[in-house]
Amino acid sequence: MKIKKELFALVSPSLPKETRLNTASGKAEGLLSDEYVTALFVLSHDPEEDIREAAEGGFRILTEKKLIEALSVRIAPEVIRKIYDNFKSREIILNMLALSECTDDGTLMELAKDGSDSVLELVSHSAKLIGNIELLNIIKSNANILPLIAEQAERTFNLPPGDAGAEFDSLPEALIGEDEELEESQALNLYQAVQQMTVVEKVKLAIKGNKEARGLLIKSSNKIVARTVIRNPRITDEEIATIAASKSASEEILREMVRNDEWTKNYMIRRALTFNPKTPLPAAIKMVNALREKDVRDISKSRAVPNAVRAAARRLIEARKFR
Repeated sequence: MKIKKELFALVSPSLPKETRLNTASGKAEGLLSDEYVTALFVLSHDPEEDIREAAEGGFRILTEKKLIEALSVRIAPEVIRKIYDNFKSREIILNMLALSECTDDGTLMELAKDGSDSVLELVSHSAKLIGNIELLNIIKSNANILPLIAEQAERTFNLPPGDAGAEFDSLPEALIGEDEELEESQALNLYQAVQQMTVVEKVKLAIKGNKEARGLLIKSSNKIVARTVIRNPRITDEEIATIAASKSASEEILREMVRNDEWTKNYMIRRALTFNPKTPLPAAIKMVNALREKDVRDISKSRAVPNAVRAAARRLIEARKFR
């Protein structure tokens, strides 16, 4: 497996043990996410047992954000395989693996064999499916296959070899560059461009896109696209709070937010979720207890929230004897 010279200087077996151990323990500075994940993979094969153990431990606790960042660029198939073996239960990571052009055929076939409908949808657009009857049959035999996905898989399978239409690398610069104010005509053109994108293009944009792109894609009816938007490494707490407050946000997206401890620690996000009538009831009722007095009083009178949430606020007011 080839790795960058700069990275080799941190993981080479010829280096002092302390240097390699520092890298395995996450103490090396300036590494990009893909470099750090690759370094952990290399060091998990180090001659020294304690370095291998440190690297394995570091690999198992990789954050979702770091994994998504790493999988957003080209990364060695061997590293992708290790990510698959360690994070099979993470739907968003499986989606990223299905999307990556670097995923090896064996891993792609396992994804197709056991994957959910969202994983299958992405695999059905893979360039590796072109002319690959074995992969096509595996996709079609998956119990989660939907008719539309099966049709897409057939279309991709029948594309001419090397057809560029199965892979998408060119995304509008205005949607992946730095955030900037757009003129109304520009915004309209970008909206139209996004509407014409395939699911795979939208997922790639959801991962790499800027605030403008995220604002357009979060409204997508496709659950893969919308769920990927909130995993975008560049998304801010303010954006999450706006989505959490939106009555048009899907219940699935709101459930994702409720499960994220980092987001629910943020008062702005927690408040937005509690006031959103589509937030799962048990979570909304629980979050009432963590609201400030003014917000508890407001929610106790609100007709926009479910009766159970309103009642929970009233009970809290009585219990705390707010005046």
